[in-house]
Amino acid sequence: SCHNGIVYAAVEDGPDYERSCIVLYDAETLKYTGKYYPLPYDLHKEGVPWCAVDVEKNYIYTAEWTKAMVLNVFDLDTLTLVKTIPLSQPVDRVQGAEMFDGKLYMSCDEENDMKRIFTLDVETGKVEECFKRNIGKGFEAEGMTVFADGNGDPVICVLDRGERRKSSNLTFYDLTF
Repeated sequence: SCHNGIVYAAVEDGPDYERSCIVLYDAETLKYTGKYYPLPYDLHKEGVPWCAVDVEKNYIYTAEWTKAMVLNVFDLDTLTLVKTIPLSQPVDRVQGAEMFDGKLYMSCDEENDMKRIFTLDVETGKVEECFKRNIGKGFEAEGMTVFADGNGDPVICVLDRGERRKSSNLTFYDLTF
């Protein structure tokens, strides 16, 4: 996620994920700013493949990678834990997420060809399927972003990586259908 000229990047140290953190980079140069924030291991035992900035609330969100039961809410300025929000259903294998118009959109890399995009109400924790994507055998859903088209409607942009990293697809989904 990017805000005020800073890229907030989730970084994993794998394979044990004992020192996952949020690292800050200059958005223009992509140079490391010298700032990073360790994340609590008990909330990220399987790493932290994504983070999302909520500018309106001054929060940054993360969740456990597999079968996430809660959304972790951190203060954007200090990256101290503010609270956790229970989810209405577990969300599995989230690889990317982004805020748009008060909703958190999440790209999930489930264990089949059908990958789903979910929305999450960050007030209530209600999870809803937005749509399914059949990206084909051997592809892995990766990061995503959401931006407004010329009419202000959301467009989701998702990166999918091919088997053995031989190919990548960047796909745009217009949600005005």
